[in-house]
Parts: sequence; structure tokens; C-alpha cells
Amino acid sequence: MATDFPRKGDDQKVSLRNSQWQLFPLAYAEDLKENYPSIWRRGGNIRGNDQFRKLAPIARRGGSVESESEENAVRLREAWVARHYEDHRLAGVVAQIKWLAVGSRGLSHMKQVINEAKQRVRDNRCLTCGRRLTRPEQ
Repeated sequence: MATDFPRKGDDQKVSLRNSQWQLFPLAYAEDLKENYPSIWRRGGNIRGNDQFRKLAPIARRGGSVESESEENAVRLREAWVARHYEDHRLAGVVAQIKWLAVGSRGLSHMKQVINEAKQRVRDNRCLTCGRRLTRPEQ
């Protein structure tokens, strides 16, 4: 019986390594989550945080799954990325990062969007409109 991974009719082992979608660098994602929580909260808050908790350990192990729950998380990532691959603004980029996915405009675009947001945080500016804030965003 075929695994239907990464696409229907395919028969590869379910893993992040065999995904049809490029894997976002885990270290960059973890740094963003830890050091820029105001940016981290900008996207993917419905399922993204939960998925990040599930996908990060899989990525640390090189992409292999060890349980049915992890297999389901990887399969869910395949479907989610297919629907959100074209997202390219801050909220969409943050959501893609939480799903450890690289969007259609590539890793360099994603890092550019995030680095601009980081600069706004450092400059004490609103992440949405860029105006100077009277107190820092948390």
C-alpha cells in the first residue's frame, strides 16, 4: 500500500526530508521565537504554535518521525504549506516559519521581511504601520 507521501500516489517514507516543501532553518525560527516574541505573535497563532512544538523535535532529529502523532504533524504540514505557499507579508511569513516552511518567494525574502520587522522592534516602531511607539512592543 502506497504512503501517498509527499503527494497522492507517491510511496516515500513520511519525513521532513521527503517533503515536497523546503524546510525553514530551525535555529533561525527558534531565535525569532525566543528573542522577538512580538514578531512571533504576528502570525500562525491558531495552529502554528502547536505545529512548531511538534515539528521542531522532528527537524532536530534530521526529519524522521517516531510516532503516529509526528507522522500526522508532517502530513498536516504538507497540506498546510500547499495552501499558504504564496503568503509573503509579515503575518504569512511568521506562520510559514512556525510550520518550518519556505514560501514561494524563497528564504532570502522571508529573512528580509523578518529582519525589517526586527529593525522596527529595535527602533521601537509599530510592526504594522512603522510609527514610533511611546512604549516598546512586548
